[in-house]
Amino acid sequence: MKKTTNISHFDVDNSFTDLRPLMQRALPYKRLLDRDGHFQIHKEGLSFLTLWTADFYHYICNLSWWRVLLSSFVFFMCCNIVFGSLYFIDLKHIGNTSVNSTWLDSFFFSVQTMGTIGYGYYYPNSVYLNSVVTFQCWFSIVINAILTGLIITKIQRPARLRYTIEFSKVAVINNLIPSFTMDNKDWCPTGEYKSGNMVFAFRIFNLRKRLLCMPDLRLFLLHKTPKDSFLITEMDYDINNQVGRPRGDCMSKPHLQLPWTVVHKIDVLSPLYSKSLQEMIEEQFEIICVLDGVDELTSLNFQCRWSFLPTEIRWNHDFFPMLSRNDEGEFVANYNNLSRTCPVEDFVSE
Repeated sequence: MKKTTNISHFDVDNSFTDLRPLMQRALPYKRLLDRDGHFQIHKEGLSFLTLWTADFYHYICNLSWWRVLLSSFVFFMCCNIVFGSLYFIDLKHIGNTSVNSTWLDSFFFSVQTMGTIGYGYYYPNSVYLNSVVTFQCWFSIVINAILTGLIITKIQRPARLRYTIEFSKVAVINNLIPSFTMDNKDWCPTGEYKSGNMVFAFRIFNLRKRLLCMPDLRLFLLHKTPKDSFLITEMDYDINNQVGRPRGDCMSKPHLQLPWTVVHKIDVLSPLYSKSLQEMIEEQFEIICVLDGVDELTSLNFQCRWSFLPTEIRWNHDFFPMLSRNDEGEFVANYNNLSRTCPVEDFVSE
């Protein structure tokens, strides 16, 4: 029985006990990517009207359902108020109206015209009214087509699917998880997976029974530079110890019904190399993961996003196993262990 070594070459004070006060304190900055996968960024120099008019249709598509339904109802009422007022100008030539008729009669005539209801009670009886009816019918066709396309677009969008891809709430840094060590620097190098190298790792789990087709993952580091600007650096990674593929090619297409373990090797080429937790906080580190895929049922693309702040990294910890077999010999993925970690000292090897 032997225990793994500590991560002392990162920082002599980077034991879990020493890091706990730093990990529990509030960071002096807010994350770029919130927990819903939305980017929190304020764009100065652009007015709301500029953004609204430049991409009005997609702005409406991104609204929640109750906002879309409420907005469409308000727009429908406003249109009928306008057309009802136009009909009210010549109210006496609307069929089945009388001297006691009010603006409401012209309003309801507009509603029936715009909805092509055709009860036959109200009808236009002048050139002016027929001209307004002609324009309103054309306007109604255009609005119905736009609204129908908007609703179909919202129904087809797999936006909610991103909530069925779960990321671990924390990441770990240790030298227990195997990482790929190359034998040479050729385009298709050979090598093997072995422990002993410092790695940054986290997990991804598909909550659905359906597969995520053609998944593609990208890992980035957002950090502050000495010139007080911000730089985004792409981070290399491995998934589930995959071998037998060009290391410079697109990073793998694993089966997403099983949990992913995404591993970034912290070597001299890594932006995390020799960084302590305090240095990560001072440089405002945020590690961002972007996962693209195609839904098996709808064949539509969707994207999931997640990020880790320095205080969400468990140093000298490792994840509990998620996969096991039950008494019937079937695989069991324990979702409760997705973010569960333990100090590496508790993981011993025979």
